[in-house]
Amino acid sequence: MSAQTTTAPYTAAAVESRSYASAFRTSPFAATMPANIRLTQTTATGAIDILKILTAFAHGAEGVMVAWTGRATPNHKQRLLVLRELLHFVGCHRDRLAIVEGAPDEARERAFSEQVRALGPWSFGSQPVFGMNDALPAHGVGAHASTAASRALQNLAGDLLRSGKVAGVLAWGQASHEIQPMIARTPEQARRLFAGGRGYPNLATLLETVADENMAVVVRPAELACIDALREEGIHLPEHLFLIGQGAPRERCDALLPECGDVPGAMSGEELAAIERWPIEERAAFWSAQFAQCVHCDGCRSACPFQCYTNCLNDALTPHNGHTATAKQTACAHLACATRLAGHCVQCESCSGACPQAVPLYLLHQKATQVLASVA
Repeated sequence: MSAQTTTAPYTAAAVESRSYASAFRTSPFAATMPANIRLTQTTATGAIDILKILTAFAHGAEGVMVAWTGRATPNHKQRLLVLRELLHFVGCHRDRLAIVEGAPDEARERAFSEQVRALGPWSFGSQPVFGMNDALPAHGVGAHASTAASRALQNLAGDLLRSGKVAGVLAWGQASHEIQPMIARTPEQARRLFAGGRGYPNLATLLETVADENMAVVVRPAELACIDALREEGIHLPEHLFLIGQGAPRERCDALLPECGDVPGAMSGEELAAIERWPIEERAAFWSAQFAQCVHCDGCRSACPFQCYTNCLNDALTPHNGHTATAKQTACAHLACATRLAGHCVQCESCSGACPQAVPLYLLHQKATQVLASVA
């Protein structure tokens, strides 16, 4: 059960059991419960959906209390901790999300309500502090691989296709205005292929569409990790893949491209460290400006190899009927995706590469991965 009100500022509380919900409603505290607290039912399985929490924040809640009866699994608790740290990362103080065991009582509710009042409104609409972006290292989305690597790929792809070893070679090619995944099926088409650069789409998203063919595919560390993860999930991929490594371990690949600089797949942590050094007010201003640019094109989710975990999150948390989403509502939608993907994301950065506004969504996923590793 999740407690919400319709007047701002308000506080929300969550209880995951029907029996606790009934007991709470009939308790003496229910009659004297502060007017700024409301309750909303959740399932009795121990699973408190993060959408309940983020929907409350998206609709104006200044704080959310989550309580469970002891049946919540470790995974559910870990997701709540990931969400709390992600909220703090984007400028919403972690104390706005309280996690307690047992049904909320009068003392807990009143203490939390006062705690949220002391924090004040979650301000998420201020202009960024001048010079803030200068402190963030350049992400480098769209940095291309070396010409030597692309030529080596074209030559290798042509040889594979001429020999009949593969039916196609999956890499990247130049579309009308952008680099996109491309399958070369003839030696002539192979001349149009490029080796991968940072921010290029993750090729693993297309492998399911050619699952019944004998294919070669360029794999960076992100693609390689993604292929392993998709197979573990039971996704039907080509049984025999000719792996062309680009920065990937030699022992995992059938062929290697020449060294070609930085490719996605390893978290440096420099960007995270830079942002985390900012005061929370500056982080809120930075992320408010970033999320205000989101046009809700769904490109980030569509580019993700694990989009099955994030279906409908954007629709659930942002307005319909022509209404414009606020930066806070947009933030909640992206935080829901990052929390759901924690433990699955392979840091390929395809989400940021697909964003027409260059919103650094990869930072949210890096942060979620970092937090989950620390609480697992």
